[in-house]
Amino acid sequence: MNLTIFETRLRELLDDPTSLRPFVCEGSPLECEIFLVGIEPATPLRKGFWDFWKPGYGFDRETWLVTYLQERRDAGKQNASPTRRNMDHFIAGTDGCKVLETNVFAGARPRYRRDGSEVRAPFRFLLEAVQPKVIFVHGGPARKEIASMSLSIPVMEANHLCYQTTKEKAREYGRHAKELARTS
Repeated sequence: MNLTIFETRLRELLDDPTSLRPFVCEGSPLECEIFLVGIEPATPLRKGFWDFWKPGYGFDRETWLVTYLQERRDAGKQNASPTRRNMDHFIAGTDGCKVLETNVFAGARPRYRRDGSEVRAPFRFLLEAVQPKVIFVHGGPARKEIASMSLSIPVMEANHLCYQTTKEKAREYGRHAKELARTS
């Protein structure tokens, strides 16, 4: 699959504009070897996913991150959430390995709850299209969802990255994920 076909298929799943956030990465998601998976995005944004998508390039994580941080500040919240900081430390730990940040459910809301409105289709599409070498999943609900999928790729599990995860532990997780990706 190439990036044009990927975009076409993703657009079949997502409206434009959309409030869903299927993933965040820098550039082409098809180059990502590692999936960093939570349960659902916690910070809704005014700008939508397609505002950060560049045909022929992929997702512009750098611009997305500037927007994310600004919208959090505008809402009176700390610059980056503990989860976001540890996700960034995880990515730093992979030392250049391409990481796709995603969630089992693509809809953003401040508190996780199972109420039947969860949107799984983007995650399933990403698994099929990208075929990551490793999945790092954090948080009990996300681990439970991933376990129910009976995947044939290595899955690393951890507590939610906002809970009792130090900067160094998050980087260690990233280093381990990179090692697994290189040997898979």
